[in-house]
Amino acid sequence: MKRSYAQVSLLFFICFLSVASVATNFVTIKLPESVSVDLPKNWVLISNNRRITLDTWVESTFDVKQIPSIDSSFPFAANYYVAGATVGIINARYYPEIETSQKDVQLASSVDIRELDTVLKKNAIRYMKIIGAKITSWEGTEKRTINGITALVTEYHRKSLRNSGVFRVRLVRVFAADRSFTLTVSYQESQAFFLKNITDRIISSLTMTGYR
Repeated sequence: MKRSYAQVSLLFFICFLSVASVATNFVTIKLPESVSVDLPKNWVLISNNRRITLDTWVESTFDVKQIPSIDSSFPFAANYYVAGATVGIINARYYPEIETSQKDVQLASSVDIRELDTVLKKNAIRYMKIIGAKITSWEGTEKRTINGITALVTEYHRKSLRNSGVFRVRLVRVFAADRSFTLTVSYQESQAFFLKNITDRIISSLTMTGYR
């Protein structure tokens, strides 16, 4: 019995060290409109067909001016690869023409959220059909508070475009008038053992300052 206690204690200690090690492997990425998010250093920045590991990119600065822009509304995208295959994806897209505010979202009722979810699902199915992909399940949209931000988080699963794998996708929509944006975080289900907690942390690290 004493031996089993010792084994359990050792296992707990190893797990603690592993978690501590993982924590040090994240870096804070500063995005437009005073938005920031934490990402693992070994994810890869994607821009203009170039791949730059985040740990190299953040050596001297986290300033968004250093992010090569894809276009004015889509300033950031990064992937995580295993054996050359994309298994983790994150990107941010901004919508400066939106008028919906944080207060509007805070006041939205459950009926409002359900109606919005119906529209989002219909549009997502149509878009996936256009690009030759398929939504395998739709988990819906919920209101969630993340570090003081009221966000609408939509979750669904889609079949990968290049193989038979299925991706879990979460769209974190933040309405803040002309500073509105969507953070998309997804991972291949076959990598859920490692990427579920990592992507949960990415989403929970989201911050935005200076808004009303």
